[in-house]
Amino acid sequence: MSVLAVVVASGCAAPSFVQPRAGDAVQTGASVVPGFVGPTGMPELTRAAIDGFPEPLPEGVSWSAAPIHLWRDDPQAAIEDSVPEVGVAEYWLCTWMRDYLGAVDAGDQPRADLAMSQLGKYPSLPAIIADNPNPKAFSASVLQPARMGDTRMLREFFTTCRSLSVAADGTPTLTKMAPTSPDSAQRG
Repeated sequence: MSVLAVVVASGCAAPSFVQPRAGDAVQTGASVVPGFVGPTGMPELTRAAIDGFPEPLPEGVSWSAAPIHLWRDDPQAAIEDSVPEVGVAEYWLCTWMRDYLGAVDAGDQPRADLAMSQLGKYPSLPAIIADNPNPKAFSASVLQPARMGDTRMLREFFTTCRSLSVAADGTPTLTKMAPTSPDSAQRG
C-alpha cells in the first residue's frame, strides 16, 4: 500500500495531492499514522473544522463552495489531520478578501472596513497559529499596504483563491474566485 498525502500551500488554493514513496503503509478509514487520517475520516474532520470555526463568513457566503470538500475518492488517500482546519481558515480568508476588494472597488467604505477588520483576524486564527511559522507576515506584507490604500498585494494574493462548483453531471470543478463587484475584475 502507499500513502497519498495532501500539501496545502499558503494561499487559498485547494489542497493538492502528492504520491509519496512506494512502500509507505496506509490504513484507510482510520488514522494512518499519528496526525494523519484516511478518506473516510476526511468529511468528519472537515465538518468539525467548519462547525468549530470561530469567525463568520461574509453575508451571503456559505461553506458549500469551499474547495476543502473536494477530497479524492482514492481509498489510499491520507492527509494530515490539520489540513481541513487550515483549508477552512484559507477559504474564510479568501471570502473576506473577495468581499474587501468588491467593497473597495464599489466605494463601499463601511463594507470595506468590516471586511478589513475580519481579515485582520487571520494571523490569530488557531489553525494558522498552529500551522504557519510566520502568520504575521501576511499582515505586514498584504494587509498593511491595503489599509494604506495600496491593494496590489492583496489582489495578487487573492488570485490564488478558488471555490468549488459542481457541474450538472455532478463533476466538481475548482474555479477562480472573483471579487464581489463587477468593477473589481477589471482592476489590478
